[in-house]
Amino acid sequence: METSTQIGQIIGNYRITERISGGSFGSVYRAEHIHLKRRIVAIKLLHTHLESSTEQKYFTQEAHFLAQLEHPHILPLLDFGFSESQPYLITRYAPGGSLRHLLRQQKQILPLTQTLSLLQQIGQALQYAHDQQIIHRDLKPENILFNERKEALLADFGIAIMLSTVNSKHIADVSGTPSCMAPEQFQGVISKQSDQYALACIAYELLTGHVPFTAPGIFALGFQHLTATPVPLREHNQQIPLATETAILQALAKQRADRYPNISAFLAALCEPFVQPTIRQSTAIHLPVAGTIEPSFQGRQTAKETKQQWIDEGKNFLEVKRYEEALVAFEQAIALDPHDAVAFNGKGDALSNFQRYEEALVAYNQAIALDPNDPAAYTGKGLALEQLQRTKRL
Repeated sequence: METSTQIGQIIGNYRITERISGGSFGSVYRAEHIHLKRRIVAIKLLHTHLESSTEQKYFTQEAHFLAQLEHPHILPLLDFGFSESQPYLITRYAPGGSLRHLLRQQKQILPLTQTLSLLQQIGQALQYAHDQQIIHRDLKPENILFNERKEALLADFGIAIMLSTVNSKHIADVSGTPSCMAPEQFQGVISKQSDQYALACIAYELLTGHVPFTAPGIFALGFQHLTATPVPLREHNQQIPLATETAILQALAKQRADRYPNISAFLAALCEPFVQPTIRQSTAIHLPVAGTIEPSFQGRQTAKETKQQWIDEGKNFLEVKRYEEALVAFEQAIALDPHDAVAFNGKGDALSNFQRYEEALVAYNQAIALDPNDPAAYTGKGLALEQLQRTKRL
């Protein structure tokens, strides 16, 4: 049971200044560095106590692994430790609040392009984590945060797995959040497709204003997820394209094998109605980067683009200095093939032209990891590092 005495408490090199939220895993606090006053972080103090050295060792191993996740849409883990026997995690502070907070503030459904942009950002983070063999396990609007640029950051990666790994008695408490849990999670089975199902639940809520299933308790809700068919999205919102509805309902399939093979495939199907085969059409539609652009769906069509077509389109946009469209094109290519070095290099170039050099570095590093012999990625990384140093000197 937490008390108000935790305000002012010192954890590591940070002093707790404000309680932000609380959940099934722990409580989140805003904190400032005791010496570097302008360094603000978020500290998650977990509810559990790990008394034995073996438990603490396992927790430390998992935390080391999670700290290596580097993606522009994953909230980075900066540090971790134990306050007596109580584990804590220190992450970057996200001043934009959570997606749940945003939905409570809204009086109507978010614009369709804003929703699809958010889902792309979240989905790309999930695909990256899955490529590292990490499953989120508790994806929900409360765990999606926003930075100062209103970009999505996926938080609480792996905490459920960490706790269940170090102490089996916690498994029942951390299996997920019932409104977004896949049918197999209610039966104790976890997989990458469970995260896909949860992302589809979030997509359903964002596009309709309703969750797929409601019931008075966890067992009744579990029965709904296991047996009931969700109301088609277009019965709630007729503006949703049929192909988008079909994609979400497939990702909500009861059997894992009936869902998409991976998150990238789900994202490609989700956004299929809004892609264009060439930038030379004056009615071309693109998804916004940060979700602040009003929707415009004139001239939409359902033709699929290949990865190479998206890459070529991104390069063309770079040449005419239309960097926002270039970034979206390269992200679409990455969604189709998350192992393409050229697409990540192009994404880095687009981000650099936005002066988003830290994110550009992540993209260039990913390109180099995929193709260590690509000189363009090293050149881009060097220029981005130079600009970052120049910015720091100013």
